[in-house]
Amino acid sequence: MVMENIAFLLNSFLRCGEYENVIFCWVLDEQETVDRLLSTLRTEDAETKIFTLTAREDTIRERLMKDVRNDLREEEVIRRSLEKLPKYEKLRTEKIDTSKMTVREAAEYIKGAFSKTESEAENVFQKKQKRA
Repeated sequence: MVMENIAFLLNSFLRCGEYENVIFCWVLDEQETVDRLLSTLRTEDAETKIFTLTAREDTIRERLMKDVRNDLREEEVIRRSLEKLPKYEKLRTEKIDTSKMTVREAAEYIKGAFSKTESEAENVFQKKQKRA
């Protein structure tokens, strides 16, 4: 039922002429789930790219601990998240290591991936990193 609802909503956005971009963010750790969802979407008139945002273990631990300290998550989430890391490597997606990125930089990288080739998008981030 969850997948049907997601597909319905995404297809509604994709059909709507008012939107130039539709960005869907969800934790997907199984290629089968990604494939099943994609098979239900009407993407004939859309450019589709799939990214996996990841980070080094120490960065994930640090980011999640901040949420734990702010009572946004339970500490158990750290173990579960780290256990899933190998699953993300198996996905047929473009991997983006966000360890040294701000949220804005990650968004800019993704935006650049749609307007440039993959290597040019990577260069955009590398240029920004050098300035920092």
